[in-house]
This record gives sequence, C-alpha cells and structure tokens, in this order.
Amino acid sequence: MLIDVKNDFHEDKNFWEQYPDLCIAGAAGKLYKADKSRNKANSSKILWCIALCYDRSSKYFNFPELGDDGKVSMLFGDYFGDSKWPWKNTKKFEELKEFYMSSQISRLERTLIDAEEKMDERRIFLKATKYTMGSLCEKTGKYIGTTADLLDKMQSNTDKIYMNIEKAMKLVAAEQAATKDGIQKGGGEASLSDQEMI
Repeated sequence: MLIDVKNDFHEDKNFWEQYPDLCIAGAAGKLYKADKSRNKANSSKILWCIALCYDRSSKYFNFPELGDDGKVSMLFGDYFGDSKWPWKNTKKFEELKEFYMSSQISRLERTLIDAEEKMDERRIFLKATKYTMGSLCEKTGKYIGTTADLLDKMQSNTDKIYMNIEKAMKLVAAEQAATKDGIQKGGGEASLSDQEMI
C-alpha cells in the first residue's frame, strides 16, 4: 500500500506505526534501526518530513524545494526541529528522498517532478537576471554584454516547457486514475486490497 499523506499524516502519529513494513529494509530501514530515540520518534519525524516534501498530495509539495523559505528547511525546522538536518546529513537525506520517491511514484511521475524542479530553477534564474543593454562596441556598432535577447528567448522557451509539463501532468493524472481503477503501474491488475476494497 502506498503512503497516504493526505489522510494518514497527523503531527502526533508515528510513521512506523502507520507503515511498519518500511522499517525492515532499504534507506528507511537503516534509519529506523539506527534511531535510539523513544518510540523511534526522530526517524518517524524525518520520514514524515520527506513524505510531506515529496508527495504530490501534500500541501507542501508545490513550495520551492530549497532556500530559506523552501519546503525542506521549513518542514525540517518547524516539524522536526532542525532545519539544517538535511545538509548535515546530505547523503542520508538524498538516500531517503530517493527511497521514498522510488517506493511511491511511477517513472512518469518522477520525470514530471524532475521537470518541475528544473522549471523552478529556471524561474529563479530568470527572475534574478536583469535586462541590460551592455555597452556599445565602437568597431562593430553592436552591443556587447546584452542580456535582452537571451532573456527573451529563454522566456519564449519557458512557455513551451510549461506546455510540455502540463501534458505530462495530464498523463500522470490518467495514470493515477487507472491505478485507482485497478490497473497497476506495470500494467498488471491491482488486488482488491490494493484497491482498498477489502
């Protein structure tokens, strides 16, 4: 069963009690086994932070990933209590993020998320880059160091990229609807328990 952040998360719920099968293997299992806190509360909060950051049904999903106001710092700071944990534990954080995403989302969804993250980087870059005319070269009579043409082309291409992302979002929505209707991501049929009918 997939993690259902929208319905299962509550700040007082223990992640491991909700999803005991995830404590036995992989990056989540390593985190669980290494946690010496009472009731594995620290690792539980870390996994909830990961889920809240990277699950499409989470209210935090659309926040920027990084930066002081990004979802990673916000959730690890306000919920876990240490906004720097992902950067003090970069390898572990990346392993947990990858583990969560691999266990929760299809390749199509992952491709969409990657494209959205790159679009966010592009948006920040465009916003930070100022329009400049540069300086006039006396020999050629042309401007050197202008950003105007480059920014205009990037903006034009950005619109095309957004259209591709919108198409991918529709494909992901169709894939998720098919999964709910009993068709698994690999093309197989979901069991009745997977469909939550029993």
